[in-house]
Amino acid sequence: MRGDDATTGPSPAELETGPFPAELETERLVLRTTAPCYAEAAFAEFTDEITLYLRAATPTCVDETRDYYSGAEQRIREGADYEVNIFRKGDSEFLGGGGLIRANTATPELGIWIKKSAHRCGYAKEALSALVAWAEANLTYEYILYPAVDVNWPSRRTAESLGGVYTRNYMDADLAGDPMSLVEYRIPARPDPNACDGGSR
Repeated sequence: MRGDDATTGPSPAELETGPFPAELETERLVLRTTAPCYAEAAFAEFTDEITLYLRAATPTCVDETRDYYSGAEQRIREGADYEVNIFRKGDSEFLGGGGLIRANTATPELGIWIKKSAHRCGYAKEALSALVAWAEANLTYEYILYPAVDVNWPSRRTAESLGGVYTRNYMDADLAGDPMSLVEYRIPARPDPNACDGGSR
């Protein structure tokens, strides 16, 4: 099994996804919960050029990616993280990954990566919009965090297009221990239209 498209992975019915949907669909994309069978496709595209603006380190072998995805499966089943792989509809081409980590807290964190050859197609915004819409309909939270490297302007514009509000600049370190200058956006939860207005009778 090559694991490089949506047709070679498990069917939605075969996935153990805890409280999360096995699939989300958009106009052009299918977001499927992360599974180890997609490790080879992810490893081939998760290069130094991609991780430049991520906390994650570039894996040195496909087994590292497979181990990460196995851990992600467990976190999905536990309801902690909602991690997905992203595929294009029609030809089921593998495009990248993303998700909501700490999805069971008051401040989930949104993240995404898209392979280099698929940049500038609007896939990141489309996938993230689907994740935010799902969160709005299914999670209880105060706001969604969206961190971005301060010089990664495409990512910052995506955050703003999702309703993200700039909050702060701060320093952090990636998984290799190298310093990163980040900006934090917060995407606030939408008011519940069914909530009672305390001032009305």
